[in-house]
Amino acid sequence: MKTAKVTTIILGILAFLGGGYSAVIYYINIPTEIILAKNVDVASEWMETNIKPATGAEHRSQSIGLTIASVEWGAKFDGVIHLEDGTLVGPELELIDGSGLVQPLTLSGFTQKYGIVANYRAAENTLGFAKDRKFVKHRIKKCIAVFDHEDRVARLRSKIGRK
Repeated sequence: MKTAKVTTIILGILAFLGGGYSAVIYYINIPTEIILAKNVDVASEWMETNIKPATGAEHRSQSIGLTIASVEWGAKFDGVIHLEDGTLVGPELELIDGSGLVQPLTLSGFTQKYGIVANYRAAENTLGFAKDRKFVKHRIKKCIAVFDHEDRVARLRSKIGRK
């Protein structure tokens, strides 16, 4: 009888811990993103899209994810995006808030979950994603380089404002 009680208590604790672990994993993986645009053919001129409804920061850490086909996973992070064919790209992204102020974004890294995503965050020394700021438009412009690697990285960095 004493063994049955101990076994029941241990199983109850394990069930509680297992349920808590499952809840945390579920919470972490809840999709919270808003899709701003799909299947965009990015040109060398600014392409602007309206965001409806206007959106703003909801959490402490905010970023814009850019999913690009054939990104090379595992390439060193040097401020540009390495494609599998060796091309380096440095898309420029900006958000525009309701008062017309432009929020430049910079490439901050990559994540891999359901594909490789280039993450952009608010540029340093800007207003950023303040909670009371609502964005009504986003724009994107392509920047592709076609010279040798070291020169490519240096020119792309200077073009997108990185050192």
